[in-house]
Amino acid sequence: MRNKGVVVVLTILITLLCLYYLSFTWVSRNIQKDAIAQATDKAGNLDLTKKQNYLDSLWNKTVYNLLGAEYTYKEVKESELNLGLDLQGGMHVVLEISPIDIIRGLSGNNQDPAFIAALQKASELQKSSDSKFSALFFKAFKEANPDKSLASVFTSSSNKDRVKLTDSDADVMKFLDKEIEEAIDRSFTILKTRIDQFGTSQPNIQRLQGTGRIQIEIPGADNPQRVRKLLQGVARLEFWEIVEPTYDPQLGQALGAINQMLLKEQNDLKAANKPAATAETKAPSDSTKSDLEKALSTAAKDSTGTSALDSLRAASASPLFALFSQNIPFYYQLKDTAVINKILRRPDVRAMLPRTVGFFWDVKANPDVTKGIDDIQLNFVNIGRNGKPLLTGEVINNARLDVDQFSRPAVSMTMNAAGAKTWAKVTAAAAAKQPQGRIAIVLDNYVYTAPTVNGEIPNGNSQISGSFTNEEAKDLASVLKAGSLPAPTKIVEQAIVGPTLGQVAQSQGLISMACGLALVVLFMLAYYAKGGWVANIALLFNVFFILGILAQFNAALTLPGIAGIVLTMGMAVDANVLIYERIKEELAIGRKLRDAIKLGFDRAFMTIFDSNLTTLFTAAALYILGQGPIKGFAITLIIGISCSFFTAVYISRLVVEWMVRKGDDAKVSFETPISHIIKKRKEYNFIGNRKKAYIFSASFITAGMILVAVQGLNFGVDFKGGRSYIVSFKKPVEATAMRNALAESFEKSGTEVKNYGGNNVVKVTTSYLIEDETDGADDKVKDALVAGVTKFTGLQFSENDALIDNTHFTISSSSKVTATIADDIKNSSVEASILALVLIFLYVLVRFKKWQYSLGAVIALAHDSLFVISAFAFAKLFGFAFEIDQVFIAALLTIIGYSINDTVIIFDRIREFLGFGASHDRKAVFNDAINNTLSRTLITSGTTLITVVVLLFFGGEVLRGFSFALFVGFVIGTYSSIFIAAPVVIDLDKSPDGEVKPVKA
Repeated sequence: MRNKGVVVVLTILITLLCLYYLSFTWVSRNIQKDAIAQATDKAGNLDLTKKQNYLDSLWNKTVYNLLGAEYTYKEVKESELNLGLDLQGGMHVVLEISPIDIIRGLSGNNQDPAFIAALQKASELQKSSDSKFSALFFKAFKEANPDKSLASVFTSSSNKDRVKLTDSDADVMKFLDKEIEEAIDRSFTILKTRIDQFGTSQPNIQRLQGTGRIQIEIPGADNPQRVRKLLQGVARLEFWEIVEPTYDPQLGQALGAINQMLLKEQNDLKAANKPAATAETKAPSDSTKSDLEKALSTAAKDSTGTSALDSLRAASASPLFALFSQNIPFYYQLKDTAVINKILRRPDVRAMLPRTVGFFWDVKANPDVTKGIDDIQLNFVNIGRNGKPLLTGEVINNARLDVDQFSRPAVSMTMNAAGAKTWAKVTAAAAAKQPQGRIAIVLDNYVYTAPTVNGEIPNGNSQISGSFTNEEAKDLASVLKAGSLPAPTKIVEQAIVGPTLGQVAQSQGLISMACGLALVVLFMLAYYAKGGWVANIALLFNVFFILGILAQFNAALTLPGIAGIVLTMGMAVDANVLIYERIKEELAIGRKLRDAIKLGFDRAFMTIFDSNLTTLFTAAALYILGQGPIKGFAITLIIGISCSFFTAVYISRLVVEWMVRKGDDAKVSFETPISHIIKKRKEYNFIGNRKKAYIFSASFITAGMILVAVQGLNFGVDFKGGRSYIVSFKKPVEATAMRNALAESFEKSGTEVKNYGGNNVVKVTTSYLIEDETDGADDKVKDALVAGVTKFTGLQFSENDALIDNTHFTISSSSKVTATIADDIKNSSVEASILALVLIFLYVLVRFKKWQYSLGAVIALAHDSLFVISAFAFAKLFGFAFEIDQVFIAALLTIIGYSINDTVIIFDRIREFLGFGASHDRKAVFNDAINNTLSRTLITSGTTLITVVVLLFFGGEVLRGFSFALFVGFVIGTYSSIFIAAPVVIDLDKSPDGEVKPVKA
């Protein structure tokens, strides 16, 4: 084996990296266990607030020391292997930015009837089109107004210097597209800030490129209404005057008085609790202490000296002063902000503060890496007697990234006439103060910057400079435009998974992985003896590498991702099967073991490479065009394919060659009595019977398509739009009777109710109010569902899915997909399938140099897809209504990838036999090649089918349709590789039977 040292070093490096990244997951899980132990009382009740407080207390503290490198809990969480929402519970939301409102705002709310009509028509067209909204608007506008220019609509004082009357339509379209794109970026920035302030661990937000949509995942979110309100609220941009406590006597005296009041409370608490405290010195728990006493205790520990406000601080300070971070006035560590907020929001404290003073926190902390702390500033502002800001965002015409006189990043801002007039007075008053005043720029109650005013700004043209990075300046410019050009958002897709359902999914996923691994290990040992041990070692490396690389990429492990790992287990040993069968063939013709091993690995290499690469094409198509959990499945599959190639081809070869060098050649075997029995089989005339196979396939597919036309398929909400709910009960319920009861609640809208994984759980799918995009529609549908179920069962609804009993039911999870998203998902599914087939066609054409091979492979793949769809139609006929959704498409593309794997193996052997220049006819050559590879084809399919059967039985209801599709697809994929792909090549190639046409390798 060449480059053996490189393979060894690479294996060691990958192993160490995987150990490094997975170690963070291990540490994080242990901390979670400690938090649960700390927050669980003697009766076994878990206090979630105590658990979160425990975790918050560790957020910026060192919890992991790895060879001298220290990591805080925050850093550990950032590096651990995340779990998807389907495994831990939470909320998934896809938001769409409304381009119609952006275009309307850019026009200055133009009331031209032709303009409004064009917007309305574009909005209708968008429901059934993939084109950008701006392009649809332009088309509608020009159809109604062929002689009217766009510039006449968008020329205004707010667009001064950006749109002129002389601009062409193309220039105006560039302007609109640029503004819409910036609005989406701006919304992303604002939403990211809001989500970060939400108070949940590891929220994930990302732009779905090319769609104008933003995807948000919030683990552990238990208040969907709050999340929806948070995400869909319009941004509020305001300008406030900063009040400096150091230079404002009234505010300084008030803060001093508040400090004295808190100190008195502290002393009173100490006096009242002194006997209890003495008795409690032996107890580890502080559960009897009040929240205030805990805060004071923490402050006493954290206080390290006096601050700049000595005149306001006593020798023993309250948390308001004692918690100053690094002795900088009104800078606090992130973990202490909750204590400060609680103090400042107390009615008695508010009464002591001047009525004209309010407060806002900075939007983000300033991390001090050397000390492991995050400082954040508390800003006091002058809210006046009416509580109104100096200015709001509506007065801003434009804001852009610029540079100051020292070539540092800055932001230039322009205002309209009314804003410029007010701004001149505000800046003049601030500049006249001693020291010069500051103006806070506040978005959604968080301060983004508070620059010092150096002088009056008379014309509304301002430049904000400071210690900005280029990215910070760009974000600030984006924030400033949020007020002048709001970008309303609407939820177009939503899924909520309860924590109990997430735990069930975790258990099902782990059982599937364990059973799949165990069965594959046993099969390989039973069939390949010591060779099986080597394959199993490679398999364990493969699973370990997959998990480690997922952690390294900070990817989330979802239930479809676990399915991908289980599937990869079966596919991982395929390469070993190919190699071992090659070795056995070399041994059968009399070669020595060492030579057979070398030739076996060498000759199997390109076949393995081809089959893995074609499977990789389908995984890539899934990743590029898939959405949500399908991307997680695709990532896992891509990583799994890559790892299985490395472990099977290189690591297993290292182990096999080491075993041969170390021991007696006779002790290294690749055959058992079982494999020996299977080897003694007769030859079959597959090519001669190909027409029977054609008739069988055509008959089944035709019957299936007729069923599809007559009864349809059971499309999920992914493809048809609507809402679905998983409703759980303690006792069995009758789904059909419940459907009739819910029809009235849903006002006769299309509704489907079926049992879901058990007779005490139902899945309710309805199109009720799916066209209603108002904020209250989701709550109205949920209320109708609860009312209907309550009326039917007599049970009460419980929000807590852990409290199901004989008198309560719960909604374990829910999802919503609008019609627009459903169309996009359908279109992307078709595109992904076409892309995969085109890539496979081209690759087979390049590798085998003849279009007949490419077309034969694609016909076989199309056959497999249609066969699976037909099988779903037959399943529905017999009462098994598996859903056609995104997961089904993932299964279909996986089948395509796997089926081409088998086909390439057969094609490769045909090419090899033709290269020998055999004297018999082509049909005999093809038949010999199929028979020669039959054992490998059946064994590779068999090992993968083992894992698919495990998924079918243990993967849970979520993966039931996915597993059924894979089961049918893998069986039929093996059949089509033998009876369809190679025979079709024979029928397409019209050369005379006696002529052998070699294929160049």
